[in-house]
Amino acid sequence: MTIVGADDPTFFDGTTTGSVSEDGVLTATDMLTATDRDAGDTAIMAQSNTVGAYGTFNISINGIWNYALNNSAANVQALNAGQTVTDTFAVATAGGVTRNVVISIAGANEEVVNTPPSLAVPSHPTFTDTSADDIFIQANGILVGSDPDPGTTLVYGLSGGTISGGSVSKVGTYGTLTVNTATGAWTYTPDDAAIKALETNSTDPFTVTVSDGQASASQSFNVSIIGSVEDLPPVLGTNGNDTATVGRGNAHVALGAGQDTAVLPMFPDVYSLVQEAPGRIRGTCADYTLTLEDVEFVQFGTYFQTTLAVGDLASGQAKLQLGRLTD
Repeated sequence: MTIVGADDPTFFDGTTTGSVSEDGVLTATDMLTATDRDAGDTAIMAQSNTVGAYGTFNISINGIWNYALNNSAANVQALNAGQTVTDTFAVATAGGVTRNVVISIAGANEEVVNTPPSLAVPSHPTFTDTSADDIFIQANGILVGSDPDPGTTLVYGLSGGTISGGSVSKVGTYGTLTVNTATGAWTYTPDDAAIKALETNSTDPFTVTVSDGQASASQSFNVSIIGSVEDLPPVLGTNGNDTATVGRGNAHVALGAGQDTAVLPMFPDVYSLVQEAPGRIRGTCADYTLTLEDVEFVQFGTYFQTTLAVGDLASGQAKLQLGRLTD
């Protein structure tokens, strides 16, 4: 009896699908088996690192397979939320029968990583008060903001300022700073009276800002004010026989422990000043005598004021500001 064999069909069993997601679950693993009455036809052909459209596929001879999504690939990161694509791999047996393993890949929205903006202040204004009748004019400049994120709109600001229209302003000690919120252009309008009244060097401090809507940056904006030298109180020593010239405006004199001299601006003569009694300073020059009444004697280094009785020279009162004392 002759028996003629026939090719029996091969049947696959197990899992032929898997799923992964962009920026989420990146791998899928399962098992696939094959059955066939014909001996030797059920062996599964192994694959190692088979490259697909979105990742790599592996399967062993015993049917265990795994898929790894290439999450950093541009085409994976380009997927949107709600979008699904597939990666398909053919698995074959020794008998030449194939079955596809299909991997579903779900897209996701990218997390927006915002880069904070930066801010630079190319210039800070300076105003100098002199002995002349100075007129101070506005100073102008521009703040420079930058942001590497594309399509970003920058908004400039001023800490503690008041917004009006397209600008923000703040009144300082010696003037007003105004910043254009769209362009960063700034204007500082000086207060003439405040600057002229200043008798020391000072600063009008502000803080300017820039924002991209999510993050912000700030910088100090300092206006330098240089007070008039002639407005500064003179410094007379405590050992006597010292001389100082006082400036315009209020008369300035410093009292020492011994005999000191000072020039009063309304009467350009040099007076020798000496403590005559507690609460009184007497000064003489040629034929004239000055008497300073109600002088408050305090520790060295303290500023204070009193009145000056002009005596024989003229009538009236003049303010006397006493400067700091040094050895």
